Amino acid sequence: MSKHLEIGTITALTELEQASDKIRLFCTAHNIAPERIFHLDLALDELVSNFFRHGHDPAGSDSPAISIDLLVEDDCLITAVKDNGIAFNPLEAKPPDLDLSVEDKPIGGLGLHLVSQFIDELDYQRAEGWNCLTLRQRLTAGSEK
Repeated sequence: MSKHLEIGTITALTELEQASDKIRLFCTAHNIAPERIFHLDLALDELVSNFFRHGHDPAGSDSPAISIDLLVEDDCLITAVKDNGIAFNPLEAKPPDLDLSVEDKPIGGLGLHLVSQFIDELDYQRAEGWNCLTLRQRLTAGSEK
């Protein structure tokens, strides 16, 4: 069984559900804990949704494109998310003020915070016009965040 899954290019938010189904099947086949699959699914939903809502220039010449690749290596699930959008390092995003009252909290801003809480390691690079975000989840028992 291959330890690599290439989702390929997603060009519309409507394609996310089909990609998520493939990812869940791949993870289940590799005996990845349901909680880890859930965390990855939430993280990818947030990242892909943000890209299509905010991360590309609708007036730009390039069609929006995002790709997802998964690799099970040693005791880690590595997920590479690449998009051709506006340069944006999510690791530099201002963290939300969780102490604000519900009335004072702005709409949005929690998604990237959740991603950072559910994924063990995040790494960002900008390469050849692409945002490249690598998510690492340890798979050993007791290593979950």
